[in-house]
Amino acid sequence: LPIELGYAIRRELEGIDLAPFRYVQCYALRPVPQSDLVGPIPGAYHLVAGDLPVPEATAQDLRQSAERALDELDTAPSFLIGKLLGPGGVRMERSIRLLCTKVWPVLYQVLTLHDQKSDPLALWCLTKQEAMNRLRFDAPLYSAVQTFHRAVWTYYPAEDSLDDALAVIQAGLAFLQVAEAWWRNAQPARQPKDPEREPSP
Repeated sequence: LPIELGYAIRRELEGIDLAPFRYVQCYALRPVPQSDLVGPIPGAYHLVAGDLPVPEATAQDLRQSAERALDELDTAPSFLIGKLLGPGGVRMERSIRLLCTKVWPVLYQVLTLHDQKSDPLALWCLTKQEAMNRLRFDAPLYSAVQTFHRAVWTYYPAEDSLDDALAVIQAGLAFLQVAEAWWRNAQPARQPKDPEREPSP
């Protein structure tokens, strides 16, 4: 991105009313596919101007990406654990926002791999509440993600309680651990076998 264009974009962003959000997050990417990213998901994005420079994601792309993500899932991310040992304030708030960007994709990745008959493209267009409701209500994953969801709503928008902040972190890490356990137990189900033994989230 040419630096002069970056300056111009920043000036344009200044006039946007962000409330109730904190800031606009933008990334400049090269107009070619990246091996570690899938393309935009049909129905889950808006094209403001121009043409899409990379192919849209396919159902198979989302399944393969979900498998890679859960295989490599970090249930104790260093960006979060390290911040617990230092001062709070903006650093803590940023770490919690980063945690949210880890937890919610894992929910959709679990749903993508749980039922091979479901359409991953449709799943990724669900709201968070709709996605959570796809889990069995008596399952550990449902309980864990609901606890995280409630903790997030308690913490935001004030972001002024250390206890609430720690509750978000605790609930988020607990969900990641439950998701990792589910994926580990689901590995045999990736090969054809008795459907009655297929694990449920």
